Amino acid sequence: MSEGKEQFLLDCRARRLTGSTVRCYDYNLRAFIGAIGDIEVESVTPTVIREHLVWMRKQVEQDGTPHYSECTVHHRYVGLRAFFKWMTREELLEANPIAKVRAPRFQEPVIEPLSPEHLAVIIEAIGESKDFVASRNLAMFYVMLDTGVRRTELASMQLTDLDMQTRRITIRAS
Repeated sequence: MSEGKEQFLLDCRARRLTGSTVRCYDYNLRAFIGAIGDIEVESVTPTVIREHLVWMRKQVEQDGTPHYSECTVHHRYVGLRAFFKWMTREELLEANPIAKVRAPRFQEPVIEPLSPEHLAVIIEAIGESKDFVASRNLAMFYVMLDTGVRRTELASMQLTDLDMQTRRITIRAS
């Protein structure tokens, strides 16, 4: 499996997937291989995948809390699905073993927005000083608040991404 994983990651980089996507695929595939062993990819069956996902759900910490969250189990499935789909498309594998494995249920957590009171406290804390850093931080906070931009996207913005005439910001993939 390791050789196929390396070929898959090379293809991901060649397709210019984001660094975080490639790292996520690499992490999930290494963890899968670590759990089941570096077996021949043809030996991976739907049952092997299901057993691995069930094993992940059964792992608990000493205090009884799950070791792997629903989100982590879901990401493992997504990484395996991308890998086996690629292996099949590249004709390195005759049949896709994950095609018969349904995705584990995963409910996105509801993220409560900040209250107006909390926003006021944050804005006041940022704006207490009138120096350049405070002004920059306040501008960054407003951009994040108004657009929903990710922090990595905000951090990678360049001055050329701002169009003051049209009042638009170009956001590039992080």
